[in-house]
Amino acid sequence: MDIGRRIRDVREDLGMPAAELARRVGVAPNTVWRYESGEREPSMAMLEKIARALRTQPAELLREPSPSAEALSDLSRA
Repeated sequence: MDIGRRIRDVREDLGMPAAELARRVGVAPNTVWRYESGEREPSMAMLEKIARALRTQPAELLREPSPSAEALSDLSRA
């Protein structure tokens, strides 16, 4: 599970700059970068703030990504 990648994907889907997310959750922009790069993992309280700022639920940021269609077709050929 890559929480940071999920945070970045949702943020980018919203067209929100990292600096704006940082401002909304009350951290420095480099802290958002650390979360998104996987250098640090946000606490549960911070994950809730991030989810609120991204108009989603913490569970969405924690979920495993679904397998791609290509990965599924590779499995069916095995």
